[in-house]
Amino acid sequence: MKKVIRLTESDLRRIVKKVIKESTMAPEPVPTGAWVIGKVYFDEGDYTMSENNKNSFIEGVKRVISPSIDTIHKFYNSEFKLPNMFEINVGTSSTGTADQNSNVGRKRKELMMGVIERALEDFKIKPDTIEQILNAVTTSSYQPSKVDKNFYDVTKIKGNDRERFASLKVRPITTMGLNPDQISAASYKIQSGDVTKSKKVKNEDDIWNLWGWAYDSGYHTEEYTEPNENTIYDGVRALKTYSDVKDINTRLKEARRGGLAKVINDKITDNGKWLDSCYSLKKAFKRSGYSESQVDCRTGKDLYIEF
Repeated sequence: MKKVIRLTESDLRRIVKKVIKESTMAPEPVPTGAWVIGKVYFDEGDYTMSENNKNSFIEGVKRVISPSIDTIHKFYNSEFKLPNMFEINVGTSSTGTADQNSNVGRKRKELMMGVIERALEDFKIKPDTIEQILNAVTTSSYQPSKVDKNFYDVTKIKGNDRERFASLKVRPITTMGLNPDQISAASYKIQSGDVTKSKKVKNEDDIWNLWGWAYDSGYHTEEYTEPNENTIYDGVRALKTYSDVKDINTRLKEARRGGLAKVINDKITDNGKWLDSCYSLKKAFKRSGYSESQVDCRTGKDLYIEF
């Protein structure tokens, strides 16, 4: 025999609220600020730094990433991918064989990686966790000399000192994005109802107007409605990340509004606000590491968003 479960209105509200919270993506890790670059040059075949120089690099890395530690801690082992925080680039000159230069380049990479590890160790992070983090947030490249060894006799060419380098780029990250309640607030604004306005209209068939006497009696007040563009725009501007935009788009589709792009195209008639909305969404995608081109601000006010 089937069991019938009766739900009160408060039960339904609680269930709906729970489903919304579970389906909404949380705030996410995003880059903040510009890249900070440190660079060092080496003697031929060298891949070492003095302790003073190394400590300067370590302290510089710590200053840049210190505000990021809480975000790294929160997301290093989560569904979200940590943004790229470190870029190591090394180069070698034309002196030495390909194998010799490759080995030197590798050692210079290891030197820079050691700098980052030392910086993270000072924040009391476990060694195995540091390795996990660096695998996720570090990229590296090797740039051998541009001299064409198939054409030139490199034994007769002096190596270019500027090609023997190692550079370290560091970028901080932060936690950004709306929580479920903030998403609901933004959704409410974007779905705001039309506003009622009034205007004076001339009574063309009024006898006083026909005689050229434009007294107040020759006018009447008409009411009309138009989209609440300012409130809708405020809701769009509140979206800071890709997750925010995707969450709002899902909610608008579930509310049978057709999605975020349709609401903006249909409701925002002011061309300036429409463009500002487009570029605000582009910034949100960029913050989360997505391509700005996924938000297409087409001519004729035809916004398109690709998820």
